[in-house]
Amino acid sequence: MSSLERQIMNRRLPPMAVTTDRSHQTRAGRSDGRQSRYDYSPILWDRYFDAKRDLNINNQTFRVYLKGTDDKSVNSDTTNTPLVVMIHGGGYSGLTFGPFAQQMNELCDCHLLAIDLRGHGNTFTDNDEDLSVRTLATDIFNVITALFPMENIPPLVLMGHSMGGAIAVHCSILLEELIPRIIGLIVIDVVEGTAMDALQSMQSFLRSRPTSFATLEKAIEWCVRSGQTRNIEAAKLSMPGQLKNVKTNLTAVTELEDNLHNDNQSQSGSHVLDNKSVEFDIREEDEDNVTEEVANTPTNVFKTPEISGYTWRTNLFKSEPYWSQWFEDLSNSFLNSRANYKLLLLAGIDRLDRALTVGQMQGKFQMQVLPKCGHTVHEDVPDKVAQVVASFLIRNKFTIAKQDFERSFPSC
Repeated sequence: MSSLERQIMNRRLPPMAVTTDRSHQTRAGRSDGRQSRYDYSPILWDRYFDAKRDLNINNQTFRVYLKGTDDKSVNSDTTNTPLVVMIHGGGYSGLTFGPFAQQMNELCDCHLLAIDLRGHGNTFTDNDEDLSVRTLATDIFNVITALFPMENIPPLVLMGHSMGGAIAVHCSILLEELIPRIIGLIVIDVVEGTAMDALQSMQSFLRSRPTSFATLEKAIEWCVRSGQTRNIEAAKLSMPGQLKNVKTNLTAVTELEDNLHNDNQSQSGSHVLDNKSVEFDIREEDEDNVTEEVANTPTNVFKTPEISGYTWRTNLFKSEPYWSQWFEDLSNSFLNSRANYKLLLLAGIDRLDRALTVGQMQGKFQMQVLPKCGHTVHEDVPDKVAQVVASFLIRNKFTIAKQDFERSFPSC
């Protein structure tokens, strides 16, 4: 059994992850006199991204987040600065790349684009349940061409995590018009053999998750304590992108944006949401039902649906018809992709299957293993992933460094 399968099946909750930012290690008051050690208040996107756009494409709305650029430069001549297109995994949103994007922007000269795929985050289409390879690849093409005229599309580096990694590989094969612009392909913690094996346990894994959360803080705490994300800051940013309000059906991200907009209107009446560096904190909720003993209670403690609160934005059960096509023949597709430079970033060497082992020995791609982190590698250790990806871009002369940093070298 691979470590990914063990992670899926092992429901014991790990020790609390520690953030290095002391400003978020606050102690909130409790009615019973006890204190919570960590602040689980959600973080809005503008702490990590420069701007967000809601693109209207064929009467459908696609949410994207931008870093290293702004709205003015998106539609101008982009010269040769590479654009890293970040594609999230199933159930996540573009927000999962926030901490990584911030780190990347500090290390090297590049633009970064995070997309909410259909049925995820704040993207809404006429068929949110169609997560087929062809549909998702077409959506990514439409987003890129909505942001850039064909003649001004910059050099593209497609980067995806888990399901998003598989879609990135398929895009590098299916999107004929973009292939000449695709200079790099980066896949994070997904290989065919392990992924196909893990699908057998996926239904059990999904059933083991809570169906709802009373508050966003409880959802974020569960995210960290369950080990879905080991980085508190990443969880505070990305978890709202995975949830929607049970009563209103609004995404949690929309609620946070609306709350900030209303707060700022009442204070100044002049704030524009797309401006960056806006501090956001929601009101501290009563924590009577969120205790330190969560780590020792069964994971079905949240299983009873709430009449209010938050549930999952994406019904991953309904995506089952597409699971196999995401990952079938993925290793050969990755090896045969027309992207000249490829990077496979893994959380463990046991994820490497036979085809990739042979391909790696033949030098068909670069590989980096980052141990001591979970499946969401880019959330758990965003600084290390940024160093790996920036080193990859600089080593292949796609861009230049903004500062000196410890360069990573491909694993042998």
